[in-house]
Parts: sequence; structure tokens; C-alpha cells
Amino acid sequence: ADDDAPVLALLAEEEVTVRTVADAAALTGAAPQRADGDDLAYVIYTSGSTGVPKGVGVTHRNVLAYLTASASVVEPTAQDVVAVRSTFTFDLSVWELFAGLVAGARIDLVPGDVAADAQQLHAHLRAQGVTMLATTPTIAQELAAVDGTPDTGGAPIGLRALLLAGEEVVPARFADWFAGPSARGCQVLNWYGPTEATVLMTVAELTAEVTRRQRAPIGGPVPGSTIWVLDEQMRPVPPGTAGELFIGGAQVARGYWRRPGLTAASFVPDPFSGVPGARLYRTGDRARHRADGQLEFLGRLDNQIKLRGHRIELGEVESALLDHPGVADCVVVVHGATGASPRLVAYVVPEGPDLDRTELRTRAAGRLPRYALPAAIRPIEQIPQTASGKLDRRRLPAPTADDFLGTSGSSQSARDDTERALLGLWHELLGLEGLGIRDHFYDAGGHSLLATRLLLRIRRQFGVALRVQQAMADFTVAGLADLIREASRETDTSPPTASAPEEGRR
Repeated sequence: ADDDAPVLALLAEEEVTVRTVADAAALTGAAPQRADGDDLAYVIYTSGSTGVPKGVGVTHRNVLAYLTASASVVEPTAQDVVAVRSTFTFDLSVWELFAGLVAGARIDLVPGDVAADAQQLHAHLRAQGVTMLATTPTIAQELAAVDGTPDTGGAPIGLRALLLAGEEVVPARFADWFAGPSARGCQVLNWYGPTEATVLMTVAELTAEVTRRQRAPIGGPVPGSTIWVLDEQMRPVPPGTAGELFIGGAQVARGYWRRPGLTAASFVPDPFSGVPGARLYRTGDRARHRADGQLEFLGRLDNQIKLRGHRIELGEVESALLDHPGVADCVVVVHGATGASPRLVAYVVPEGPDLDRTELRTRAAGRLPRYALPAAIRPIEQIPQTASGKLDRRRLPAPTADDFLGTSGSSQSARDDTERALLGLWHELLGLEGLGIRDHFYDAGGHSLLATRLLLRIRRQFGVALRVQQAMADFTVAGLADLIREASRETDTSPPTASAPEEGRR
């Protein structure tokens, strides 16, 4: 574009003044400078195995290559409405913001309180006429849980494309989505790509058939990129054999911000390319080619996981806990990884008998982002090992309510049928015995997605529609029971007692 072309026009009907590059130069006296393709477009920080987050430097050329490649897979049009649900520290927002804007689509910024509540999000997307949604599989599962139910009026969202990214798709959990009304006419794409390869690197279309598979495919490389599955000597492995996934092409980022050593170790010369200076990014992910040529993601080679869309180095979490003088040793694992609500659990070996777990959690919160904080801390005498000296995960004890709460819990029993029914719901969702009516939902290992699920269950079982903001005032069984009783008094009815769990979709 020419220098005097409008940079961006937003909400013109609200009389927003549109400035050009030339206008800005005239006002400031500065000569307009155009960014070069090799200049940085952004730096996004990801978790690091050493306990120090690393900034990934992505250039304008990388972003342009990415937008070009993604448009060949699924391209917004001027008639589309693209939802922006992700935070700007999550690189999926690059697609949400720019893929729609360059196509002339309307961008819908989802409010934060709406984004965290599946029922509100479903209604918002439908009301705003959103046609394209990019999100994590976890959020998509939450939308599927309310899709086609009385809670959302039985109406479909109206999407034409659902783009899944940020974490592994577990096929069995997507049966609800494909059974719901929003699946009709909606293309579902499974995206794979680390931040170091500019968001998207491979893509596979998913259909209801995938729910019968053990693993969902991540497809093949997008145009302009190359994918290699290599052994330890960087030789291609045959189909069906697991190896490390390497990425090449125009989307490979510049490297890590001011980390030349780490950049050299992770961004290596591409022995398969004839382009001078071409590099491969070694992902640290295990993968294999299926017989049909599609790729399958098999997990991490190191100690890194993705939880609810966030990349977490377990070593980083362990480093933060070991910094406490009262911790002699520790190991952090994902508890319930195959269930509906995986959570981080820290097993710690105390230096003495008086480890204050609440204080340990508070201290760790000063070093770790909230999503990387262990939901439970379980003291143990020693870290169990196999005969070869590796961690023996099978001998780690299952966490209890005490481990999640960091104290002995309230241990206050239910006082009526309403509280007993609520305790039953908490047990189903949190998987914990021994909870009391004064234990806080988040302290017991809950999170925003589970909170949405809980309030949906309360609405179905008690006929009371509670908002997340209401629950947050006193997110305990006792507090929720008070809200239910109050709502029941307003309608001059008695709170229902426990009912049998629902099966299937209404």
C-alpha cells in the first residue's frame, strides 16, 4: 500500500478519526518508516524448561506466510464474523485478529466474563452472528456440553468453521459436539503448530468418524512449510515409527529474544533444503506418519505439557517449589489427564514435619503464572522410583481434598438435602472425597471451566440459573445452597433434592 493509504478504520459510524501514515509524520515531524519483512512483528513468551520464560521473536515475513497459508486452508470472507476470544498473549489471537481483518470480515471481541462461561459464550456467539471460532478443544467441549440443551434454547451457534488449537484433541470427548445442532454445516479443523512456527503448521479436518479413534490426526503441512519426523541422528523414520517432529519453511520464527544459545540449539540448519541459511525448528514433540500419510501427535519428548491451552514446563513448576526452604524434593504431574478435568498435582518431600502448604502455594504464585500453579500439593516421604531410577508414577498416591485445600478442610457436613445434593455434584466434578460445605471451589481444585459445568448442573438439577459472578461471592457449598434457597423463596417453591445423574443429551 502507499504511505498515504489509511492504516485502519474502526467504527467509522462512531466518528473515529482515521489517520494515515503521512498524517502521523506531519504531526510528529518524524519521517515515516516502513517495517521490513525481517523486522519483528511481535514477541510472545512461552514457558521454559530452566524456569525462565523465553520470548519467541516472530517477523512480519513469518506472519504474512502464516496468513497466506491459513487462507489456503480456511479463509474468512467479508461476510464472516470472526470471534476474538483468546488473550493477546496466546498466539491463536494472531489468526483471530488479522485473518479476518485482511479479508474484510467483522471482528467480534468477546468480553472476558463471557469468554469464561460456556452458556454465555454460546449465546453471545449466536447473538453476534459469529461464523468462525478458533479456540482450544477444552473450550469447544464446554460449548458442546450446553449445545442443543434447554439452557441455550436448543438453537445452534451458526458457525461455518470451528478451528481447534492450543492442545491435543482427545477424540472421545468430541462425541457431544458432533451430536449437537451446531455441528451441522460446520467444518472442524484440528490445527497444530508451536509459537516458534507462527501459530499453525499442520491441519486436519475432523468428522464424527474421528470419535471412534484413539488419536486425532494433526494432518500435513500447510503450503510453504515442511514437516519431518526424524530419529536422534536427524534421519527420516519410516511411516508408523515415532520420532521427533521438525518444522521448516517460511513460518519458522527468528528465534528466542536475546537467547542466542537457546536459539542455536532449537533452530538448527535444514539439511533437506537447498535454500541458503534455511533452518528447522526442533519441536520436542513426538509424532509419526500414519499409513495414509497424516501425522499423529504422540506427546512431548521432555517434561512439557499443555493444560487448557497453556504450555507448561513441569520443570519450571518444580523449580519454583524447590526454591522454598521447606521442600527437599518434588515432582509435578498431571492428575486426571485422560478425564474431563486434568489438573497439576505437586508431590513434595518436606525438609521437616511442619511444611505450610498454603504458604508454599503463595510463594510459588510469586514465580509462576496462575495457570501453572499446582491445584494440589501432596506431602510424601520420598519420590517413588522404578528399578532403573526413573519416576514411578503408578506409586504416587492419589490426591485428596486435603491436598487440594492445603489444610484439613472445613470438614463441616451437609445440613439439608440441598447441601447434600451439592456436595454430590462437587464430588462428581472434582473427584474428591471428604469435602465440607465451607470449602472453596477453587481451593479444592476447581477452575473456570469446571465452574461453568457446575452451574449448568445446578440449573438442570435445581431449576435455578446462577451466574458465575453470583457464585464467586461465596463459592462454597453453603454459599451456593443459600443462593438456591433464596431463588426458591422468590418463586415460592422448595429446593429440589438430589436427583439421579442425567444421561446423554436432552
